[in-house]
Amino acid sequence: MDEFAPPLTDPGNPDIWRILDDQWMMATFPIDAPSEVFGEFESFIRVWKAKVKNDRLPDWRDFELQDFEGWYGWLSVFDVEQRNPLRLRCRLWGTNLVRMFGYDLTNKYREVGNHGYQTDDDEFAEVLLEGNLIGYDKGWVYWQNKV
Repeated sequence: MDEFAPPLTDPGNPDIWRILDDQWMMATFPIDAPSEVFGEFESFIRVWKAKVKNDRLPDWRDFELQDFEGWYGWLSVFDVEQRNPLRLRCRLWGTNLVRMFGYDLTNKYREVGNHGYQTDDDEFAEVLLEGNLIGYDKGWVYWQNKV
């Protein structure tokens, strides 16, 4: 299981929500988890957390593009257009993600059955939305044979 663990300084912190087919791990973190536990994502989480005001999660409009310098190609931003059933539209799908996954989701809907999304992905998104949690998922992009 260690090969699927997030890059944390204290691996006991995440709540491992689900392991899928020994290929993909999904974990949740409380919104107040220290940025340092996110390892290589620490700088990204620090910027994001700086935008949280009065326990309100930040919106895309709260950020400036330069806030994400170094992360541009890795960003994905989804708008929640509907909650029940969940409907997410991808506002931004970074160029590195396009290369890794082999498709561009920008301005498209994330739907079960399209681009490898499964029911677990929607369930995980619901858990994050309901609990105001930070999510982390990691695994093989098995259809592209990439990590």
